[in-house]
Amino acid sequence: MPETPSYLFDITTPIDFSVHTTASYWELIKRKHPEVSKLQKEIQNYLRSPDQIRQRKQDRAIYLFYRSLPPYHICVVVKRVTARVLW
Repeated sequence: MPETPSYLFDITTPIDFSVHTTASYWELIKRKHPEVSKLQKEIQNYLRSPDQIRQRKQDRAIYLFYRSLPPYHICVVVKRVTARVLW
């Protein structure tokens, strides 16, 4: 029986789907985007309570969660996966 992954966080968004990530994937995000390395709690809050949510026209599974962090606007990009197969 496959082991269920351990999530670093699991957030329910205002549009009623769950966003989660593992510690290892969060490390990859931090390497690719070092500017967000200290914003984990803020990003979780942005997912719970964004200023705006948009859906990509080119790929309807991609959602953009926007939040103002003056003088910047932060965009958290999420891919909604409807089914997960664990091997």
